[in-house]
Amino acid sequence: MKTNHVHVTPPDALSPAVRQVEQEPQDSSWRTNRLDLLAFGLELAALAALAGWGWQVGRWIPALGAPLAFALVWGALLAPRARVHLPTAAHRVLKLTLFGLVGLAAGQVWGLVPAGVFLGLAALTVLVAPARRVQ
Repeated sequence: MKTNHVHVTPPDALSPAVRQVEQEPQDSSWRTNRLDLLAFGLELAALAALAGWGWQVGRWIPALGAPLAFALVWGALLAPRARVHLPTAAHRVLKLTLFGLVGLAAGQVWGLVPAGVFLGLAALTVLVAPARRVQ
């Protein structure tokens, strides 16, 4: 009869990287991941609100142009991999300004209560997010 032997590595033999991962608290990264997911959902909602607003204002050109302008500004200045890295304060002010403008458009398209919820969640994600590192 064949027996299987299981080798258990004692904790002191673990590499420093493994020990560091085991010791790091998971709460802050989980919170950051949830904020990132909420922020991404708000960005998609912003594109939808701008497209709806553009359609109400003038059909195709504004319906395509408003979300495109938002995406270009967001991608150039506010995205995590943007080429231009703004200081944290400027980054937050610009995000709040853009979300505020989108909130005005959302108010016309969705109504005041959904737009208020959008603005509240947007402010939460911007103000609670950890500070950005300027490279």
